[in-house]
Amino acid sequence: METSLRYGGDSKALRIHAKEKFPLDSKTLLQVHGALDTRIGAPNYFSAMIRRFYPDLSVSLGVGLQYDKHEELTYRMRAKKSFPVTDDGFLSFNIKGWCKIDKEFKERKSNGAAEFAWSIPNFQKDQDVRFKVGYELVDKTAFFHGQLQVSESISAPLPSAANKGLKKKILQSLPKQTFSPDSAAKFTDCSICLTEFSTGDEIRVLPHCGHGFHVNCVDMWLGSHSSCPSCRQILVVARCQKCGGLPASSSGGAETEAGLKEREDDANRFLP
Repeated sequence: METSLRYGGDSKALRIHAKEKFPLDSKTLLQVHGALDTRIGAPNYFSAMIRRFYPDLSVSLGVGLQYDKHEELTYRMRAKKSFPVTDDGFLSFNIKGWCKIDKEFKERKSNGAAEFAWSIPNFQKDQDVRFKVGYELVDKTAFFHGQLQVSESISAPLPSAANKGLKKKILQSLPKQTFSPDSAAKFTDCSICLTEFSTGDEIRVLPHCGHGFHVNCVDMWLGSHSSCPSCRQILVVARCQKCGGLPASSSGGAETEAGLKEREDDANRFLP
């Protein structure tokens, strides 16, 4: 699950967003998205949308239902086309459009926008930042949005060592694959740069959780972290330097300083 804090020019308070994606086939997924307004302390937005991806064109289409406190229940269609500006994918130019129809199919509202999106992975520990600057074509208004994203683990990780990142040799040994339309069932977008995968992109796949990211994005992350940037599952743990076994869970309180030092020294030993 992806969670984020967002603030835009049209809002007067921070909003907490949560998003989950469920693959349906090789190029289609169900996306569930909700938001809570921190000013009123209550949910103010929910949507369920089926999204279809066309990796060769860097295009996505979506159709679904949306509820918010102002317009209540509406039907929604959307389309998006992305153009990477930089090789690392952190800066992109997006063209997108959407259409809302009320539940009686009597009123329709359409809009479109052109925007630049800039992603800063690992802005702070376990936190990514994204900025959007653009112009809405129908309303003829400029907009700015800021987003702080934190991906949370659903299950508790194994006891972790110092978060020092992976050694270069271990990092290069992680599997890679080239993205193709057949890969879209498992991989849709990189949660670090927030850009949809395109055919030919190199993806680094983390062996423990199976999550995939652009090679440049995840290599930068794993240079200073020892966990998956999406689910936070630990990729390294400290083993016993004598027997090579994993440490047992501690039930007698805090570890000794010597024990912590031993774990820190062995933090870059990769799990088989």
